[in-house]
Amino acid sequence: MRVPAHVVRLGGARLAVALVAACAYGALPGEAEATASQQPNPPITNDLRATPTITTIASPNIELGAGLLTDTAFVTGRVNPQPGATIDFALYGPDDARCMGPPLFQSINVPYPVGGGPVSSAALAPASPGTYRWRATYSGDANNLPVAGACNDPRENVVVTPARPRTQPPATSPGRLLSPFPVIRVVGRTTRGGVKIILMTVRTGVGDSIVSRCLGGARRCPYSQRIEQVRGPSGQVRIVRVRGFERAFRTGTVLRLYVVNVGRIGKFTSFRIVRGRLPVRTDRCVLGVVPLPSRCPQD
Repeated sequence: MRVPAHVVRLGGARLAVALVAACAYGALPGEAEATASQQPNPPITNDLRATPTITTIASPNIELGAGLLTDTAFVTGRVNPQPGATIDFALYGPDDARCMGPPLFQSINVPYPVGGGPVSSAALAPASPGTYRWRATYSGDANNLPVAGACNDPRENVVVTPARPRTQPPATSPGRLLSPFPVIRVVGRTTRGGVKIILMTVRTGVGDSIVSRCLGGARRCPYSQRIEQVRGPSGQVRIVRVRGFERAFRTGTVLRLYVVNVGRIGKFTSFRIVRGRLPVRTDRCVLGVVPLPSRCPQD
């Protein structure tokens, strides 16, 4: 074997040491240094943010038509939390046991305070019986990683049982009416495909809840249901715009409004969109917070 010149010049014992080192490590001294210097630096992938824990608990099981679905979450284990963090709540219907499809209902960007504590989602009145599944996701911040709850956490599943058969008596006690009784007004015009609503308002008292529902599917409706509570000093009257319904609707769409309060007789109004003329309007009453229209008192 021919020894490179720079190794031969080592001479004597130095040459022997160099050759032994080359055999032991698989390369001559100069070659080993060159090989090591050509290795790339490994990337640094460590995320040094803290990993918090999200704890959630859904509202209790209910009978269909006798309550609302909500979720509550709080986050622990954060380090030096920063402002701006949020929690997204997603509710999956009875036909999605693995939370794989689009959520039936969402309450997103709920602010999570720097000081922590529980925060709750908006509420949904379920339309059918079955098991509903909540999931909550914390957004994280500069010092804390995002974290999400799991599908089918027992504390996040709410069972809605079928409504028990019952006789719905007519409303007979004028003293139980919402006062002032709600007034629903609509301004719009007909279009080639249906109708365009320019303004929709509800005049009612502080503390009442306005439930707006749209029947017609995702292609015709801006949403399936929303609930808004009228806020302000007790005893005052507010005029609330239903902005989600101020848009064009195609023939066949049905819009429903419920103005309700616990233990009182509220207002139900339905608009069925038809071609070439104004919507067909139906006005009735509704008892308590159960969204089931009934006859209004005679007087």
